[in-house]
Amino acid sequence: MSTETEASPVAPPMGRKPTIKTVREVRGITRPEVDPAVKRRQPVAASKIRLAQHQRHEWCTVAPDDMTLEDFEDPTVWMHASREWLMHDRVEIIQSRRWTEAIVVDIGAGSATVKVLQSIELPERQYGREKALPPGYLIRQGAPDESPFVIVREKDGWIMNQSERHLTFEEARTWLLGLAIFR
Repeated sequence: MSTETEASPVAPPMGRKPTIKTVREVRGITRPEVDPAVKRRQPVAASKIRLAQHQRHEWCTVAPDDMTLEDFEDPTVWMHASREWLMHDRVEIIQSRRWTEAIVVDIGAGSATVKVLQSIELPERQYGREKALPPGYLIRQGAPDESPFVIVREKDGWIMNQSERHLTFEEARTWLLGLAIFR
């Protein structure tokens, strides 16, 4: 005898399939409505990903200072490079007070159109050897019994590189700036 308190599986009526509920349905989890107008994002295929150095080139040129950013976007300015450049090549344009990066957007017969991506104004260059040294030090040509270039501490006149022999100003400057007190 069975009692009503015992759980017994209920068989579906004859000719009907049993209804199977998923875990989401049992727990009441619903999926958000998806707008059909929104395109599903697809990952980029691995075969389409390549190193940039195999796809495009990077070029560098020194331009006259009187050229403007608008001049760089003139296709006739780059007619000499149109044979070598490819679409999406990058061009660095260096001037004394500006650094510009551009991308090639169109190639034609005897012309190349670039679009300026960014341009940075550079600080004014400091010419002269004395500006490149730490304050309180100077480099001078040595006497006949000294090294060709000597480094002198101005406050007491001490020659710092007595045991070194620097043949050029740049060697002496590099040695001075390489000391631990200037790093």
